[in-house]
Amino acid sequence: MPADGTSCRDRNKNSVIDLGEGGAAGVENTAAMITGGEIKHRPAANGNGSPYASLTFKVSDGKDSSAAATMKAAQESCQWGR
Repeated sequence: MPADGTSCRDRNKNSVIDLGEGGAAGVENTAAMITGGEIKHRPAANGNGSPYASLTFKVSDGKDSSAAATMKAAQESCQWGR
Protein backbone atom coordinates (compact mmCIF):
# COMPACT_ATOMS: atom_id res chain seq x y z
CA MET A 1 0.00 0.00 0.00
CA PRO A 2 1.30 3.52 -0.72
CA ALA A 3 2.92 5.31 2.24
CA ASP A 4 1.56 8.76 1.28
CA GLY A 5 -2.04 9.22 2.37
CA THR A 6 -4.29 6.44 3.65
CA SER A 7 -4.90 3.11 1.99
CA CYS A 8 -7.37 0.48 3.10
CA ARG A 9 -9.55 -2.44 2.19
CA ASP A 10 -13.05 -1.03 2.59
CA ARG A 11 -14.75 -4.36 3.31
CA ASN A 12 -18.24 -2.88 3.73
CA LYS A 13 -17.75 -0.33 0.90
CA ASN A 14 -18.92 2.64 2.99
CA SER A 15 -15.87 4.84 2.13
CA VAL A 16 -14.99 5.04 5.85
CA ILE A 17 -11.91 3.37 7.33
CA ASP A 18 -13.55 1.27 10.02
CA LEU A 19 -11.76 -0.79 12.67
CA GLY A 20 -9.68 -3.51 11.01
CA GLU A 21 -9.77 -1.96 7.53
CA GLY A 22 -6.36 -0.26 7.53
CA GLY A 23 -3.86 -1.23 4.86
CA ALA A 24 -0.63 -3.07 5.55
CA ALA A 25 2.40 -4.05 3.50
CA GLY A 26 2.50 -7.64 2.38
CA VAL A 27 -1.27 -8.20 2.50
CA GLU A 28 -2.69 -10.22 -0.38
CA ASN A 29 -5.51 -8.51 -2.28
CA THR A 30 -7.56 -10.50 -4.77
CA ALA A 31 -8.78 -9.40 -8.19
CA ALA A 32 -12.34 -9.53 -6.79
CA MET A 33 -11.40 -7.04 -4.05
CA ILE A 34 -9.92 -4.65 -6.59
CA THR A 35 -12.70 -4.88 -9.19
CA GLY A 36 -15.31 -4.84 -6.40
CA GLY A 37 -14.15 -1.41 -5.22
CA GLU A 38 -12.82 -2.56 -1.84
CA ILE A 39 -9.25 -1.26 -2.27
CA LYS A 40 -9.16 2.51 -1.68
CA HIS A 41 -6.50 5.21 -1.35
CA ARG A 42 -7.08 8.74 -0.03
CA PRO A 43 -4.28 11.32 -0.46
CA ALA A 44 -3.07 13.19 2.62
CA ALA A 45 -4.52 16.69 3.10
CA ASN A 46 -2.91 19.04 0.56
CA GLY A 47 -0.90 16.11 -0.78
CA ASN A 48 0.13 16.36 -4.42
CA GLY A 49 2.97 15.60 -6.78
CA SER A 50 4.06 13.45 -9.65
CA PRO A 51 4.68 10.80 -8.67
CA TYR A 52 2.67 11.26 -5.49
CA ALA A 53 2.51 7.65 -4.33
CA SER A 54 3.68 4.29 -5.53
CA LEU A 55 3.12 0.67 -4.71
CA THR A 56 4.99 -2.46 -5.58
CA PHE A 57 2.98 -5.58 -6.36
CA LYS A 58 3.10 -9.11 -7.74
CA VAL A 59 0.39 -11.01 -9.60
CA SER A 60 -0.36 -14.62 -8.68
CA ASP A 61 -2.61 -17.35 -10.03
CA GLY A 62 -2.52 -19.09 -6.65
CA LYS A 63 0.46 -21.22 -7.63
CA ASP A 64 3.06 -19.03 -9.32
CA SER A 65 3.83 -15.32 -8.87
CA SER A 66 5.10 -12.74 -11.32
CA ALA A 67 8.17 -10.59 -10.83
CA ALA A 68 7.57 -7.46 -8.75
CA ALA A 69 6.26 -4.39 -10.60
CA THR A 70 5.77 -0.81 -9.40
CA MET A 71 2.79 1.44 -10.08
CA LYS A 72 3.18 5.20 -9.60
CA ALA A 73 0.28 7.63 -9.24
CA ALA A 74 0.19 11.40 -9.69
CA GLN A 75 -2.01 13.65 -7.56
CA GLU A 76 -2.86 17.11 -8.86
CA SER A 77 -3.49 19.87 -6.35
CA CYS A 78 -6.95 21.38 -6.32
CA GLN A 79 -8.56 24.34 -4.62
CA TRP A 80 -12.14 23.91 -3.47
CA GLY A 81 -14.61 26.77 -3.21
CA ARG A 82 -13.08 29.07 -5.80
